[in-house]
Amino acid sequence: MKVTKYLRIIYFHVYNAYCQDDRFGTSVPHLKAFGLVGCSLSFLIAVICALTFQCLIGTRISFKIGLLIEVLSLVLFYYLLVFNRMFEKIYWEFKGSEFDQVSYRILSWLVVITGFAAVGLYGYFLVSPVK
Repeated sequence: MKVTKYLRIIYFHVYNAYCQDDRFGTSVPHLKAFGLVGCSLSFLIAVICALTFQCLIGTRISFKIGLLIEVLSLVLFYYLLVFNRMFEKIYWEFKGSEFDQVSYRILSWLVVITGFAAVGLYGYFLVSPVK
């Protein structure tokens, strides 16, 4: 499935950024990478759902539904990226492959940054009351 492949490529580059030279001290790089990728993409999914709901229905999405979307997507990303030591399989699958290039690394980090920025932009432009 293409979506999971793109997800694994993004996770690989974030995970690889924290595993340089095996010097991560007391940090756990696969959980740190999951936190960045999982939260960022969960935010992006929640914003897309909220925008879709707002365009189709005309009202804002409730806090509980938004939170449910985020939690479910985090659980899904945990299952796809970390559960059963999947992060090691992902690392060795893409290490030295055609996807281990600077252009893919930049695109991966842009997706992660976009996920975090989308929440702020959504909150500032669409949720805050106009004065």
